[in-house]
Amino acid sequence: MEKYAIRSGLQFPHAWVIDRFVFVSGQVAIGADHAIVGPGDIELQTRTTFENLRRVLREAGCDTTDLVKLNTFLVFDQAESEFPEYWKKMDAVRREYLADPGPAATAMRVSGLARPGLLIEVDGIAIRK
Repeated sequence: MEKYAIRSGLQFPHAWVIDRFVFVSGQVAIGADHAIVGPGDIELQTRTTFENLRRVLREAGCDTTDLVKLNTFLVFDQAESEFPEYWKKMDAVRREYLADPGPAATAMRVSGLARPGLLIEVDGIAIRK
């Protein structure tokens, strides 16, 4: 059985590769300088988050189109009436990275993430070809 971790300078791996499966840890809108990218901008944070997800998957030998399961954690603390437009903006960017019809998915609204200012976090499972 092939098994290895994809690591960064962090304490935990960005992903585990086990045979053809890639289990990706939560990815967020953090740039190379460890600063939050696009504070308050759900579209820019979604794009940065999915680019970070793509980078990890490519290191494992696959891409976002190989995702079979995706979890999305979304921070939203505005008026409820504004949520549909917020979701629409996030989802339009997210769909640019996913193969049609997309992976099995779960989305959760949360009150906050590990760092204040983050609006979205995604994790997932992909299968390498």
